Amino acid sequence: MLARNYNPLLIKLLKKDHQQLFAIYGDILNLLKKNANFTEIQNLLDELKVVLSMHIDFENSQLYSYLKNIYKEDKAKLSFLNGADRDMGEIVDIALRFIDKFSEYEVFIKQKKEFEEELKLIGDVLVDRVGFEENRLYTLYN
Repeated sequence: MLARNYNPLLIKLLKKDHQQLFAIYGDILNLLKKNANFTEIQNLLDELKVVLSMHIDFENSQLYSYLKNIYKEDKAKLSFLNGADRDMGEIVDIALRFIDKFSEYEVFIKQKKEFEEELKLIGDVLVDRVGFEENRLYTLYN
């Protein structure tokens, strides 16, 4: 992993991504309440996938590479960082599988109730993870 220099705007940019993810998530929920057509929901799922993937790539290449380099001699912090990185990877894998699964019309129509239930669970996990990142992980960067 390439070590990065400190970027005073990084945390602000990452938090902006979080707000964008929440906005897309909220838009999907609103479309479900309005019983919108599949294409509208699919477009937002595609957008969610792109924004989430870009955020994770950016976070990995900028934040984690910097922090792991800075704390390479601090076993406790490095262990914390590796755990946070691994946990985020698992969350993203679940979210991307969910998006891929429900981006298929037949699956969405047949399992709309499951879609809503899983979407809410993903939203809960997203809220928890963003709280963790902004309150614990990002403080290591400053």
